[in-house]
Amino acid sequence: EHGAKSVDIVTQDFSKIEEIEEYRERVLAIHPTVDVLLLNHAAISIAPWLSFPSRKQASEYTLRTYNINVLSFIELTRVFLDDLEASAGQIQIVSSGAGIAPHFGAGLYTSTKH
Repeated sequence: EHGAKSVDIVTQDFSKIEEIEEYRERVLAIHPTVDVLLLNHAAISIAPWLSFPSRKQASEYTLRTYNINVLSFIELTRVFLDDLEASAGQIQIVSSGAGIAPHFGAGLYTSTKH
């Protein structure tokens, strides 16, 4: 018999890079062995960067998008790597076709997905 009988969801705001190690602890409290790290999360807003009401909001959005779409992938890999090596596990990354076929207003998203 194959497949999981249940699924556990452990939510996290991946824009908060400083909380990723605590996220690992919460995951390991439920599942002491990690066999697969599936990275398939993203932040996107379809709007030209200059359309934000202020430069501060545009900068905050840029940082949040970069943290979620780039840095969190790196940090999740770093914090789970020993666990994955111990279980002979694997990392799977799912990206977006927008990384190679951008849409108007999605330049920031596209640049973080390619």
